Amino acid sequence: MRGAALLILAACVGAAAVYFIMAGKDNAMAADGRDQHGYLHIPAVEAAKLIETTPDLVILDVRTPGEFADGHLKGAVNIDFNDPDFAEKIATLDPAGNYLLHCRSGNRSGKAIPDLVAAGLQNVTHMQDGTLGWSAAKLPLVTS
Repeated sequence: MRGAALLILAACVGAAAVYFIMAGKDNAMAADGRDQHGYLHIPAVEAAKLIETTPDLVILDVRTPGEFADGHLKGAVNIDFNDPDFAEKIATLDPAGNYLLHCRSGNRSGKAIPDLVAAGLQNVTHMQDGTLGWSAAKLPLVTS
């Protein structure tokens, strides 16, 4: 009985180890901060520099309309990640465009990445710390 319990425990530990190794491969970042889709993940301070140096950059804010109205990056376009039509709205974007993706903390925008990949968007930079990082860096937000 004790041997069977140890065998089951060993199998569970082994399965968990394989899961975490595979999950790590799926979420691995290259040395330059790019994910497996080629999307760059940067903090807000670097995003501010990107905005200054990339005139055709489209800033995608995937927070709710209420959050957006409370304060957003100047020139941002709001497409709510929680909108049932989110994927369809993303699919209307120009696949050749340059995009800066963000939300409040990086959570929702991180979850939105598969939709951007599915829409064929190739030039995407993810502001990984969101408007929280933007505000912490004392960068300006505008209101609607």
